[in-house]
Amino acid sequence: MTEPPEPAHPEPSDLLAAMQVQLDGLSADIFFVHQRLNEQHKRHETMLSWHDDLEESLSALTHHLRTQPSPPEPPVPATSPSHTKTDHVAEQEPSAARKKGSQRQKKQPPRPTQEQLYAWVGEQIAPLVRKMTTSGEGGGLRWCRTWWCHHDAIERFTALYWAYGDLAESGEPGWLSTYLRDHLDPHLTVLTSPVGPFSGCSPTRHSPVMTPLGQDHEPPDGEPYAKTGETTR
Repeated sequence: MTEPPEPAHPEPSDLLAAMQVQLDGLSADIFFVHQRLNEQHKRHETMLSWHDDLEESLSALTHHLRTQPSPPEPPVPATSPSHTKTDHVAEQEPSAARKKGSQRQKKQPPRPTQEQLYAWVGEQIAPLVRKMTTSGEGGGLRWCRTWWCHHDAIERFTALYWAYGDLAESGEPGWLSTYLRDHLDPHLTVLTSPVGPFSGCSPTRHSPVMTPLGQDHEPPDGEPYAKTGETTR
């Protein structure tokens, strides 16, 4: 009985040639994937550039709308002041509400220092605010990482600082809920609004386009102010 022939073993040169073919195929695949990644990266950079251009355009438009001068008002004929004795007495004597306001002002705690307010905002406010852009989730909430450049933010954070301390010292079980509902939520709604003081800022930089409303010069002596309920024309 004859034995079956042994299987032929491939030559080393044939194995090397087959491995070279596989390596060439892998190199082609890697080159293709690298090209696709470069294309995706370029698209991402282009989208970021478009987004920054949109942010700047919106900020410029907001600044333009806010700085438009109001139409001139027609001149109002001069009238002689007609103050009665009762009106004069009412103007001279402060109301009960003003007296109460003066009493409350005397008990008002001192304003926090810059260091105290910065540390408090960093602990109580900044962790709660998610940075969002006009195209982000949440309807365009705004936040400025250099909030101390905005007078509105300083005043509102100072008010929150006082309210937080006063309610925390009360020891009431629901003081935190009261603080969040009656103080923090309303103030943050105004500050992070798309038309609020941070509206000109982007997630990465502060924008000084917001300007104060201001007011005209005080009327000359003898010119009466509008009375309560009286409208100007």
